[in-house]
Amino acid sequence: MEKVINNMFGGWKYITNLDQHYNGRVVVAWRPDYYQVKYISGTAQSITCLVTDVVMQKEFYMTTVYAFNTREERRSLWRHLESMSGGIKKAWLVTGDFNSVLLADDRIGGNPVTMGEVVDFQECIDSCELMELPCGGCRYTWSEKHGDNRFKEVVAQGWQQQIVGYSMFQVVKKLKLLKKVLKKLNNQHFRNILTEAEEDRAALNQAQNRLHSDPSNKALQEQETAMYQKLRKSSYLAEMFLLQRSKASWIKLRDDNIRYFYSVIRHKRLQQTITQIKDQHGELSTDNASIANVLVDYYETMLGREGRKRAKTFHSFLKNGTTLNATQQMELIQPYTAKEVKQAMFSIDVNKSPGPDGYGSGFYRKAWSIIGKDVTAAILEFMENGKLLRQVNSTVISLIPKVLVPEFASQFRPISCCNVIYKCISKMLCKRLKRAVSILVAENQATFVEGRSLIHNILICHDLLRHYNRKTTPRCLMKIDLRKAYDMINWDFIEEALKGFGFPDSFTKLGSDDDRVLRSTGYQLAD
Repeated sequence: MEKVINNMFGGWKYITNLDQHYNGRVVVAWRPDYYQVKYISGTAQSITCLVTDVVMQKEFYMTTVYAFNTREERRSLWRHLESMSGGIKKAWLVTGDFNSVLLADDRIGGNPVTMGEVVDFQECIDSCELMELPCGGCRYTWSEKHGDNRFKEVVAQGWQQQIVGYSMFQVVKKLKLLKKVLKKLNNQHFRNILTEAEEDRAALNQAQNRLHSDPSNKALQEQETAMYQKLRKSSYLAEMFLLQRSKASWIKLRDDNIRYFYSVIRHKRLQQTITQIKDQHGELSTDNASIANVLVDYYETMLGREGRKRAKTFHSFLKNGTTLNATQQMELIQPYTAKEVKQAMFSIDVNKSPGPDGYGSGFYRKAWSIIGKDVTAAILEFMENGKLLRQVNSTVISLIPKVLVPEFASQFRPISCCNVIYKCISKMLCKRLKRAVSILVAENQATFVEGRSLIHNILICHDLLRHYNRKTTPRCLMKIDLRKAYDMINWDFIEEALKGFGFPDSFTKLGSDDDRVLRSTGYQLAD
């Protein structure tokens, strides 16, 4: 929560009721140059504090409320406010969401207003000698409405096309054809989504103003409902569009974050634009073609060129240590199931960048009821025959600066944007591999093994260094860091090492044959 609040209210101070409720339902934030706030008390439904206006030099008490949803749970809030009122001798502002109303016409739609909730709230107001402030702006500020979505209809129609070939080929071909239909849908309904959201907001404001002057008018109520539903849809789509572009994954939608998203997008564009770069000899390149050549040469050297000849791995040496037994080998080659495919697919974060095919994991989740059967069949087919299309295993490398002003290609962090089907297959293989890694890797190797922590090695290092100041035999400590170790491992070595540790051939070939997961990967740098 601290990270979220600091991002939203940079330089502000805040208090929460996290100590009283595990979700921290109430947050009070203020600018210290305008106000001084002293915490008085808090409950699961409220925070009370003493506020001083720095400019006006006036003090008042403020209780910020976010009441529970049920009448029974709200009773403790009313009792708390009544007990507080006796000790407050200055002006007192009680504000927030009470989840209750004072009059029957304060709510339109939803559950009917009951006399019990009105009485409880009114008795608390009277007992505390509070007064409801006059309403300003639109009277009806919240409703629960959902818009429809033509997305599934378009996907269902496009997915009905008959394609001849392997299951994986059918899925890739359908996704390619479906992209044209989805682009058409985007042009028809979402091209001007940002402008449409602003127009819908203005139209809703006008409808609510008319309803405010005549709240019992049924026609105005229906009009306001229709306008709110339209805005809810267009505003959500606009924020989702900007969220994907800004990559501000910590923030939630539905809070009108459009201005924030725009600022993040502008900042990222400026930060990630490469205007000049130095090659390995220190020569500066400034035009786009030269910059591209420097980057491509750097990553070809790292990823794509054959290294010097090497001796093969000695299986007899590997077998001196721990290897997989027959039972563990059988666990690795058990047939994969449709359940495993769905679990792996739905574990992929929807905010991750899409691969070269343009589809993110959010598409697969939304359309799973339509495409799930075919996608599952394609992935299970690969697990059986190991044949993977190069279109599936194509990867785009996006470069993210590691320093404020990068000068060399090595000062960019390469982020691999893979296709979702490839990610799903990798997750399924890794889940099986995890079972063997914890058995084969020695206990003093702490990282990249589930259930182990790097902190253990730090503690061991501290114990070793503790005695280095003693006057005994000379000793030294060396720290070794292998640059880009995982990017420069030879695929032949990986296959030989896996076989030496006792991995079944059917498992190693899924990753190491020329047309399978590891060897068939193709890379291209993002524009």
